Amino acid sequence: MTDADAAMINGARLVILMGCEEFATTLLAAADRFAVPVVTVTSRNGREIMRTDTALIAQALGTTAANERWMATFERLLDDLQAEIAQSLPADQRRALVHHVQLEAAEDLGFTTLVEFGPAALPPDEIRSLAALRPPWILDNYHTVQGDGISTAAPDASSVQLITFPGIDGTVTLEDVYRANAERILAAVAPDPPSGQPVQEVGAGDEMVIGVLLTLLLVGVTAIALTHRTAVGRGEANQPGLDLRAAPACSGHGRLCW
Repeated sequence: MTDADAAMINGARLVILMGCEEFATTLLAAADRFAVPVVTVTSRNGREIMRTDTALIAQALGTTAANERWMATFERLLDDLQAEIAQSLPADQRRALVHHVQLEAAEDLGFTTLVEFGPAALPPDEIRSLAALRPPWILDNYHTVQGDGISTAAPDASSVQLITFPGIDGTVTLEDVYRANAERILAAVAPDPPSGQPVQEVGAGDEMVIGVLLTLLLVGVTAIALTHRTAVGRGEANQPGLDLRAAPACSGHGRLCW
């Protein structure tokens, strides 16, 4: 960012930074020169983070009342999404290894963090250690993926990449981001029965019904065959259709022969 670029903030009502931008020093100097207020926010999502950061922005802009109304609707959304996920996942299945950027957002959606990983790259021994925890979930960060190694070492874990800011999956607002993340989690909920619970087998009553149906089918087919053989013997089977005259005799029990 050049000084000319920074001068473009002259007349702005507010400058919002995360504080880690490479151009922050130049921009802060320009904000000071033009007396533009500056608010530094956190680069992660979370209920408490949003309450704090939006209050600072609202205070600078004089929109505190409007922000409080928005915060109330935002918190209701978080409660609704958390309840929706809880309906599909019991508490003991909402345990996860969580990317450090998604820590608060995962908690907003009802997850308990087993271990937070990142931002440093994970060495092989740490990956093995995390996989040994047998986490039901791995909640990674879409924008800086670091959990692939854990997913490979813990194949039974459901792995989801959560997004941090709008632009992915058609998201426009922060509310969209949370909805999209909840949808990603719900889409990853396996429809198969949990491990250790056998798939329901056919019961004795079902076997009896199947046996009766097969018996009726066998009787019907046998009757057709005998009728046709009788017709052939009488010379009455000249109409087009299935020709059974060359059929071998049936032998053995339970066999269908033509």
